[in-house]
Amino acid sequence: MREPASDPARLDELERRMTALEQRMSLLTPAEIKLVRGDRLFTALVGDVATATGVPANKLVGAGRDRATARARHLLCWLARSALQMSFPDIGEALGGRDHTTVLMSVRAADRLRDDEEFRALADDLLARAQARKNATTGRSE
Repeated sequence: MREPASDPARLDELERRMTALEQRMSLLTPAEIKLVRGDRLFTALVGDVATATGVPANKLVGAGRDRATARARHLLCWLARSALQMSFPDIGEALGGRDHTTVLMSVRAADRLRDDEEFRALADDLLARAQARKNATTGRSE
């Protein structure tokens, strides 16, 4: 258990950290704020895809349409559907308010991209990681 923050130096440090966090949060868009505050499993999945693909998380949930971003977003949608069993509307909402049919098309595109061995290996690795995280969070082992 943590000790109460009655030490003035500790209070100052906590205040500095809170101010820094508030400044960072002010730079985020509403969609990014929702992502930060939203489902932890989905947020972790966004981080995994961003790290694995080199596409920043804010581009994954933003409006970017370049090839690398689109492929990474297809992968993210496919993983959210496959690993987290999220609905198409929920995935769309988490990605900044996209329509569920856009998410459906993205999942189908990822299915086609899985014909590529490199994409499939990446997808399978991230899927296993996401499923393990979900099982650890829910206390299930499969």
